[in-house]
Amino acid sequence: MDVKLLEKVREITKGIVIYDIVITVLSVVVSLFSKQLFLGLIFGSLIAILSFRLSAIKIDRTFGGGSSKKPQLLILSGFGTRMAIYAIVLVASARAPHLNVFGTALGLTSTQFVILTKNLFIDKIKERRSKA
Repeated sequence: MDVKLLEKVREITKGIVIYDIVITVLSVVVSLFSKQLFLGLIFGSLIAILSFRLSAIKIDRTFGGGSSKKPQLLILSGFGTRMAIYAIVLVASARAPHLNVFGTALGLTSTQFVILTKNLFIDKIKERRSKA
């Protein structure tokens, strides 16, 4: 995998860990913490990290010259696969008594939340500091 892409994947993975810590602390503060919520959050986050890493590998292969297929087809098939995995994970979480489906959903959305937070706030703060 490309070094720059690998660094971005590691950065997002660290952000997901921080996200999990923040959600756990917030759930304790508002008295919503439960073992099932925590396990669901961890389960969803692990699946989100795995899915993000697989997406990065697919992007690297698609645009790095490792594939002769149309890039649009590969990206679309990857998206469909991820959505199917997310559906299976949510159904499994809903059926498992030791997992909270809401916690799992929070974990599954962690990647999007971390990327949005990074792009909207953290990069803007770094940009302002570098100009000052």
